[in-house]
Amino acid sequence: MIYMYKKRLQNFFTNSKADALILHNGDSEGYFDINYRYFMGLEFDNSILLARRTGSAMLLCTSLNYDYAREKARVPVEKIERKLLPQQLKKFMASCKSIGINKRSLRLSTFEVLRKAGKGKKFMDVSEELGMNRAMKDGEELAIMKKCITKTRGILESVEVRAGMKEEDILKNLRVQALEAGADISFPPIVLSGPKASIPHGVTGGRRIGANEAVLIDFGLKMNGYCSDLTRCYFTGACKQERSIYEKLQNVQESLADYGHAGTRISEFVKKSDALIRQAGLPKLPHSIGHGLGLYVHEAPSLCADSKKKFEAGMTLAIEPSYYGKKFGLRYENDFVVGGKKLRML
Repeated sequence: MIYMYKKRLQNFFTNSKADALILHNGDSEGYFDINYRYFMGLEFDNSILLARRTGSAMLLCTSLNYDYAREKARVPVEKIERKLLPQQLKKFMASCKSIGINKRSLRLSTFEVLRKAGKGKKFMDVSEELGMNRAMKDGEELAIMKKCITKTRGILESVEVRAGMKEEDILKNLRVQALEAGADISFPPIVLSGPKASIPHGVTGGRRIGANEAVLIDFGLKMNGYCSDLTRCYFTGACKQERSIYEKLQNVQESLADYGHAGTRISEFVKKSDALIRQAGLPKLPHSIGHGLGLYVHEAPSLCADSKKKFEAGMTLAIEPSYYGKKFGLRYENDFVVGGKKLRML
């Protein structure tokens, strides 16, 4: 296990010009750094991970977390002393010229402390590098995601959807099942019926489901920090047109899974998705064909037409061909890992 986390840091420095990496986990969710968890395998507030290209690393934390950190952390641990913190940081940065930081989750006040302690040092925003580093999942990560996705799929297969039910009642049921599965919710679930599903991310409410309608459920769990993201549609009647389009979406996804593989240009994958949807006689998507998936429900790689990147083995993706008409909306979403010959459903 220790090797796994050291390997992740080594991979980061292989692809970065930074001599060192400093990650700060703040005191509220908005300032937690997901990369801190990725490299440490655990997280607690008000702590700083310091790592050097040479392979050495250490953790600074408050006295409240010190005993727990000493027990669980895979690196040496020191207590943060407010008055001594600048000297602790200065000592760490003494042999480094360039320091990698994650501007996307770093408070300005914290950066000022770093800047003063590292006077004369070059601070580099490595947020994009960190995202791409997390994009390729190792065996441990894939095992966690597979378990999470399997549980999510099981809940969606067992959920009750019938005419007369309220959208919000189905949503409550999903939340209860998530708790019973010992998991968190990876994002606020979406339950939309009839014309409400014409809005991709509409708001679940008290609407009662009709006797001949399609119901869209977008739902995901989070287990050990990793997310799933699946969407299924349910039908309360014959719904011939809806079922026919839903089948087309499933076929589009299957064809995309066969097309994509390690080495495929993301821009070409997006063009292929547009072509398949057009060939199926469906309108162009108002959103991306999918997104990266991992510790965040939306992360690298970005599936956009102007991407310069290629798929790499181990990347995990949510692929979601969709249809949004005036009277109903449909989406079919599954989670995949990039393989050497195709995308493999997790």
